[in-house]
Amino acid sequence: MVRATGGCPAGAVLVGGGISVAPIGGGTPPPSLHVDGTHPSDSAGKPAASGARPGAWSAVGATGGQVVIGAGTTEFALCTQGVAATSQIAVAAVAGPASAASTARATANCPHRTSLLGGGGLTALTSRVEPSPSLHLTGSFPSGPDGSPIAVSGSAAGSWTAVADAGGRTGSGVETTAFAVCGAVGRGRTQVALSARPGPLSPGGVTTSTASCPTGTVLLSGGVSTGPARGQPQQGLHLTGSFPSSPAGQPVTVSGTNANAWTARAEAGGQGSPAGTATTAFAVCLTR
Repeated sequence: MVRATGGCPAGAVLVGGGISVAPIGGGTPPPSLHVDGTHPSDSAGKPAASGARPGAWSAVGATGGQVVIGAGTTEFALCTQGVAATSQIAVAAVAGPASAASTARATANCPHRTSLLGGGGLTALTSRVEPSPSLHLTGSFPSGPDGSPIAVSGSAAGSWTAVADAGGRTGSGVETTAFAVCGAVGRGRTQVALSARPGPLSPGGVTTSTASCPTGTVLLSGGVSTGPARGQPQQGLHLTGSFPSSPAGQPVTVSGTNANAWTARAEAGGQGSPAGTATTAFAVCLTR
């Protein structure tokens, strides 16, 4: 497991963040490389507490049962400058997933009179022991208070949901946590843009989906969800990225760059996925 942590420059306010786990030289991530967390934290990578102001963002990448050489974990922090902005963290945690091929879902709700600016998720053991190598996130996205993903572009959201899958192994002492970054950015309002693509369906298949903010809006953050419309995902389905990007899906590579799109990337692992499996990218956008 590798954790990368970064923050915003002086005078800027952190409103969201992302992750990419991939070969350093480019190319398709190997099947065992996956995302365990993308979440607000302190500068040492400790997950943020409820009510705290986000000081940094952490990205947690991990490998499954295969050795991976030459891969890297990249963290992205989304920052606002030049506008009056406030942000605070709401946190919700649930036990699990504990049994093989099961999932756990946690939803954090923004306090009254605040807006959702961004969010993240983390699945890990509550002890210092390394988690099961098959444990992974399958979702970190803007949602309703019941944990359902935002389904219509242009909708507002007040909650953030994290979904984790145990994979093929059973593990005790696992906790899945959702983090909602809440507050206000000037007098603007937020809305969610989304884009869904079928897949990944074939063994080893990769699906990327990119959601772009509408003209006249600004990207604040984003999220991802992968899985079937109903039922449990196949146990090898996992995330390899949720990050700010170009409209063509290329990750931002230079600090200080503006982005107006968000890309989600999922991989099927060693098994095929059932029909109806899709990967959705969510962009949280600010209308000034």
